[in-house]
Amino acid sequence: MEMEWSFTFAEFLFNFQPEDFLKLGHFKGATLRGGFGYAFKKLVCIFKDRKFCDNCPVFSKCPYRIIFESRSENKEFFKIKEIPRPFVIEPPYTEKQIYTERETFPVKLILIGKSIEYFPYFFLSFSSLGETGLGPNRKKYSIKSVFQVYPQNILLYTENSEELKKPEVSPFTFKEKMSRKVSQITLNFISPTRIKINGRLISVPEFHHIIRALIHRITLLSFYWCDVKMEYDWKNLIEEATDIKIKKCELKWVEWERFSSKQKTKMKFGGFKGKITYTGNFEKFFPFLLLGSHIHIGKNTTFGLGKYCIEKNE
Repeated sequence: MEMEWSFTFAEFLFNFQPEDFLKLGHFKGATLRGGFGYAFKKLVCIFKDRKFCDNCPVFSKCPYRIIFESRSENKEFFKIKEIPRPFVIEPPYTEKQIYTERETFPVKLILIGKSIEYFPYFFLSFSSLGETGLGPNRKKYSIKSVFQVYPQNILLYTENSEELKKPEVSPFTFKEKMSRKVSQITLNFISPTRIKINGRLISVPEFHHIIRALIHRITLLSFYWCDVKMEYDWKNLIEEATDIKIKKCELKWVEWERFSSKQKTKMKFGGFKGKITYTGNFEKFFPFLLLGSHIHIGKNTTFGLGKYCIEKNE
């Protein structure tokens, strides 16, 4: 059985410039994601006094509800209540925490499927967040420029222009990615990665754990946001993935937590980071690995978790 599906996503690079001394902290993704969600809701909500979206008269049409609180209405294919969010915010993956008015800090945004249509809302939310202020001291910033970096490299906006150009879209096609024949790869997990198998977080992923997590994420996003039902002999594919073995593991567990204003409690977001090398036949799996390197893997990806690169490819 050949893989002939397509998956649509786009990547954007925002360059922000602080008005003053800006400290983002060690886990920048939490700061950005929290502020962004608040700004998005404040921007689009027409009933400002409502704390919750349930029973809202415009619930079915609200951009905030569609992006942040979509619920599954089709229980035949996936028996889940909440569907995965169709976006990822990638902070700068560096130790740098402080930015001044003389420099910019880059933030990447990945949008999946139908959420690309809402790109102007994402832009306006980031702009609004800049006017309100980011971080514990509410430091303001401006958007210097926005580029689309995948699938094309296009300048969409500069601060000297009032125009926000429309993104270009072309699908990632699995069949076109099937020609890579390699016997060894190294995955470099750049941000904490949280993969659950049978309800438990794992610290050293076997290759079939990676494939299980990628299949789960990609098929859900494809079904709910790309209108593509990906059917395949997944059981056999996962079985074949067990033949691929770990050659070298340099992973470490990184623990961190954030305060959820929605749930009014601290939440742990620990995961593994570092490099792990696998050996075997990757021909069938390379499309999933390549796509996952763009859209992340595992849980809490909207904060930038689950970012990895295919570092070595022999």
